[in-house]
Amino acid sequence: MDKFHSRYSKSMRPFLYCVYQQRSQRYPRLDSLKTCLSRTQARCSQADMRVFKTIRLSMTTVKSLIESRDDIKVVHLVRDPRGMMLSQRNNQLIKTNDTALQFQNWCTRMYEDILVTRDLLKNGEKNIKLIRYEDIAFNPIQMTKELFEFIGEPLTQDVLRHVAASTSMNAKDNCAFCTRRGNSSLTASKWRININQEFLALVDKHCQQNYEPLGYYFSTDADYNTNIRNVSKSVVLSDIPILQEVV
Repeated sequence: MDKFHSRYSKSMRPFLYCVYQQRSQRYPRLDSLKTCLSRTQARCSQADMRVFKTIRLSMTTVKSLIESRDDIKVVHLVRDPRGMMLSQRNNQLIKTNDTALQFQNWCTRMYEDILVTRDLLKNGEKNIKLIRYEDIAFNPIQMTKELFEFIGEPLTQDVLRHVAASTSMNAKDNCAFCTRRGNSSLTASKWRININQEFLALVDKHCQQNYEPLGYYFSTDADYNTNIRNVSKSVVLSDIPILQEVV
């Protein structure tokens, strides 16, 4: 087994250590996994609230889940495709032999997903919320308050202190999978400094349809240095235009 859980998930470390202990006693691998997973599952089942993060689930599937149960709250998180694609490339998640096709598929899927969320909200669905990664990064405290209000849970000072510490520690920020950021607003803007014009043009070509409905400014080639590279100028609208259709 890899060490992902020991490095990035405190809550899953007992599961990993349990497997190591079982394997050290020469229990079969499958039996070890079943034993340790059942213990972890029992802890999860006892919780009053469970949170799942998924990056592969389509909003069409989410729509079916919401319609079948009334105890599910869904946060649909989106990000500026330019920053998202650059992050994917930097973490070697993009195949270099079909980059354009991947961009087209991802951004088409992204567009279809936001339309499903829009329609759900138009139909009065209260258990779904569309938010942008940038809004969380630039205003972590305010967005934390909105998220806790959405899920109907009390927000404690301990949580607020944790959020503040996790987004403004001014520490080194070189971990792709960590939830702590030295400066969350700087992290959200870093792509604008690092992206080159060729890569930007490729993302624009396949993902531009997502910019306007989500409130991301589209910059032409001539704006590359004056708007994209100049992080003092925002490329994010204060509101999400597609949500105005819901009102």
